[in-house]
Amino acid sequence: MKLSKKEKDFWLCKYNIKAVTKIPSEMNGVVSIDSEVDDEYLFYLTSRVPIIRKFDLENTNITNAGVKLISKVQQCESLQLIQSRYITAECLADINQMESLRILNLLKTSISLKDIRVLDNLKNLEELHISSKEAKEHVRAIIASFKKVSPGCRIFLNYDEFIEA
Repeated sequence: MKLSKKEKDFWLCKYNIKAVTKIPSEMNGVVSIDSEVDDEYLFYLTSRVPIIRKFDLENTNITNAGVKLISKVQQCESLQLIQSRYITAECLADINQMESLRILNLLKTSISLKDIRVLDNLKNLEELHISSKEAKEHVRAIIASFKKVSPGCRIFLNYDEFIEA
């Protein structure tokens, strides 16, 4: 399959890849912090690379549509979306489909602890980092409920506070 001009430019500029046959079928990770990475970037990447194990996309321009693209890759174990200002609770349904996920970092997004109730499919999750403004009595109840689905998950609130249910 040939690459369109735009896609060819993407692969050449971002990864110095000149031919479709040189695009890897697997990547260990994508790290882009404080950058202009957006949904178009993720579209080109995820449409050609089916296995990507880690996304570290701190303070980027991706939206919920970008998270939907990420949710389609296989074997993703880590998703870091710290300070991704366009990420909302609407993307949690897509994140919930990422069964391989072990680490999820949603700190300083608009997603709060109370929103995680929809994450009922992440049985392998080991760490959840999330912001919370809920009162302590509500925090413990939400965490206890979440731990029924992901019993081995450690939850970190607001950067450093580890809460045990």
